[in-house]
Amino acid sequence: MEISASLNLHIIVPNKNPFVLYGIEVYTNFSRTVVTKRFNDFYKFQCVLCYFSHTEYNSKKKLLDLIPKLPSQQVFMSSVSEAAIKERKIDLNYYIKSLVEIHNYFVASNPKAPWVYLIREFLQVPDIELKEAEAALIIQQKFKKYKTYLLYRNQIHEKYINKGYVSDLDALPDALFIEIFGYLNLEDLSKVARVSKRWNQISLQPILWRTLSVFPNKFILDSQRLKAICQRAWQLTSLDFRYCQYIDAQSLLAIAQNCNPLSLQTLLLDGCDGVDDHALVCLTEKFPNPRQIRLSSIDSEISGIDGTILPVDLKGGGRGLTRLSLSECRCVTDQGVAYLRKLRRLEDLSLLGCYSVVDKGIELLVKGCHSLKKINLSGTYITKEGLNFISNSCKNLEHILLHNCKLLSEDDRKIFKGVLVELREDIFRFQLLPSDTVLGLITNNILRTRSSLTIQRVGHYVTRKLDQQNIEIDILCKGRVLSPYMTLKDVQNDMWGSSMLTLHYRLKEETKEIQSKSAAEWLLVKMPKWVPDETAEICPKCQVRFWLLIRKHHCRNCGLVICNNCSLKREFIPILGYTKTPVRVCNDCEAIISKKK
Repeated sequence: MEISASLNLHIIVPNKNPFVLYGIEVYTNFSRTVVTKRFNDFYKFQCVLCYFSHTEYNSKKKLLDLIPKLPSQQVFMSSVSEAAIKERKIDLNYYIKSLVEIHNYFVASNPKAPWVYLIREFLQVPDIELKEAEAALIIQQKFKKYKTYLLYRNQIHEKYINKGYVSDLDALPDALFIEIFGYLNLEDLSKVARVSKRWNQISLQPILWRTLSVFPNKFILDSQRLKAICQRAWQLTSLDFRYCQYIDAQSLLAIAQNCNPLSLQTLLLDGCDGVDDHALVCLTEKFPNPRQIRLSSIDSEISGIDGTILPVDLKGGGRGLTRLSLSECRCVTDQGVAYLRKLRRLEDLSLLGCYSVVDKGIELLVKGCHSLKKINLSGTYITKEGLNFISNSCKNLEHILLHNCKLLSEDDRKIFKGVLVELREDIFRFQLLPSDTVLGLITNNILRTRSSLTIQRVGHYVTRKLDQQNIEIDILCKGRVLSPYMTLKDVQNDMWGSSMLTLHYRLKEETKEIQSKSAAEWLLVKMPKWVPDETAEICPKCQVRFWLLIRKHHCRNCGLVICNNCSLKREFIPILGYTKTPVRVCNDCEAIISKKK
C-alpha cells in the first residue's frame, strides 16, 4: 500500500524542560492519520536506519544514496521559539517525504527488505492498514445493502411503470402540481417553493395566489408594494386589510387599476383610518386604458377562451366586488358612499360605525346596487326615509342590521317584509381604569359604547383623553393584555364574565418591564412535581377513594392527585406559564392564588 505524508502540525509541551511534539499526517486512499513524534524519536530512528546504509539494494547502488540527512540535534535542543520551530518543520517535512519515497519504492521492488519494516513501524503503517481493512469491510457491506435496495427499487419502479403510474415527481405535468399546490395556504406554499427551481417557478403562478391577508398586520404594505402584488397575482379573490394603517387612496387605486374584476370578490377595510371619500372614489376607478380590454391581453388563463370581452360594468379592478366592509371607517361620508353605486355586483356591505352616513348617501347607493342581500348600517344616522329607499330599490335584500341607530324606532321594522331585521339599542357598559402605570385616571364614570367596538379604538380613546398621541398603550382585562383586534363582546365572552366588563390600561413599555420581571421570576420558580397516578389511591383533601366514577385529576399549582369535587375552580397561573386559559387547581391553591390577587 502506497502512502503519502507531511509534517504540518506541532505543539509545545510545557514540561520542566519544554519540548516540541511534531504531528506527521499520514495519508492513504481512505484515511488520514496523525502520528506524533519528538525529535529524539527521529534521531533514534535515523541511527537504526544507518546500520543498513552500506547494504546494496542492487548491483551498483547502496542504501546510503537514498537515506536522507537528518538535521543537527543541537539546533533542535537550543530553542522552542516560533521562528526556530518553523525552520525545523521545513527540514523535518523534507526528511519525512524522503522516507515515504524510500518506502513506496521498496514496497514495489523489495517489500521484505529490513529497512522497509523499520520505516513502516516508525510511521505506524501496520495499524493504519488494519483500520483500512476494517473500513473497507464496512464499505463493502453497506454497498451490498445499497445494491440490494437499488435492485428492489428498480423492480418497484418497473412494476408501477407497467401499471401506468408515474414513479418520478419530475415526470408529473405542471398542471397537476398547480392543482395540488392550490390546496396549500400561503405559508406552506412559501415552504414548497424552496424545494427546487421548478417548484419555485410553479408556485409563482397567479392562480395559486388567491387570498392576501395582513390581519393582524405585522409589516408595512404601502401602495407601491400592493401594486406589485396585484400585478403579479392576477387571480386574487380576497383582500383582508383590517386595521392596516398603511391603506389609503393610493392603495385602493392600485387595486382598481391592477386587480382582476372577474376574480376579486371580497375586500375588508375595517378600521382603516386612511380610507375616506377620495379612497372610495379611487376604488371605483376604471382601468387606465379607456378602450375595451380583452382578457387575452391580460392573462389567457382567466377564462380559457381567448378574446372574451369584459362586461361594461367591470372595467375596474374593484367593480366585481360582492362583499365590502367599511366598518369603523369614520372618515367615510355620504359623498364616498354614493360612489359605491358603481359596484353593481355588491351583495354584502358593512358601514358599521360610519357616523357621517345619512339618508342622502344611502339613497344614491341603492340606486345603483340592486344586488344587495345584506347591509349593516349599525351606528349610522339613517332615518325611516332612508329605509324606504332601501326597501324600494333592493328587491333581493335578505338581512339588514340597524343596531344603535338613534333615529329609528321599533316600528320601523314593518317597512321590510320577508327580510331579517336586527334593530336594538346596542349599548355596552364598561369601566376603564389605570393599572400599574404612571398614566393618570381618565374618568370614574361607567362608559357607554357599542359591543362591536374594538380594543384598538379603546386605546385611541385613552390616548385622546390623555392628550398624548405619541405613546403606545396596552389594554388589559384580568391582568391579560388584549389583542387590539378583539371587540368588547369578544373580550367579555373570552374572559368568562357575565358582569360589567372592567378594563385597565398602561404603557407598552411598562408591560415589557413586567413581562421581563415575570420571566426572571419564572426561571427561579421550581415547577411542581406531579404525583404519579398509580401511587394515588385516595384524595388527600376529602379522603374519598378513587374508582371508575371518581376520576383522578392533577392540581396544576401543587401537583397533587385530587378528585373533581376538590378541584372545581379554574385559575390563571402566570408564574408557571398558564396565561392563555384558566387551568384546574385544588381548593387550597385557589384560595392562595385569590389572596395574592
